[in-house]
Amino acid sequence: ELRRGSQPATIYCINFNADSSLLCVASDHGTIHIFALDDTGGGGGAKNKQSSLAAASFLPKYFSSVWSFSRIEVPGGARCICAFTQESAVVAVCADGSYHKFVPTDK
Repeated sequence: ELRRGSQPATIYCINFNADSSLLCVASDHGTIHIFALDDTGGGGGAKNKQSSLAAASFLPKYFSSVWSFSRIEVPGGARCICAFTQESAVVAVCADGSYHKFVPTDK
C-alpha cells in the first residue's frame, strides 16, 4: 500500500515514468509525491520509506505502508497535474496557468 501522507487528500493526477519504475502523484495539498515501484534495494538500497514498526504484525496496516521517497511542494499550492519527462524530471502544469519543472538529485 502506497501512502503520500497521513491526512486524507484528493488525488488530481497519477502518472508513471517511461519504464514504469517511478510513479508521481499530485494532490490537493499542493504536493507531488514520487514512489519507486521496483524498490528491491539492489545496489543503493531501498528508496521508498517505511516505518521502523512495519515488521510488527499486531499493528494496523498503516504502519506497514510504503511512503514516497520524494515530496515536492508546488509553488503557491495550486491544483496541478504531473508527469515525468524523458530525463525523469517531473513537470507540473497547474490550474493557475503556471508550469514547473523539478529535476531530481541523488542526495
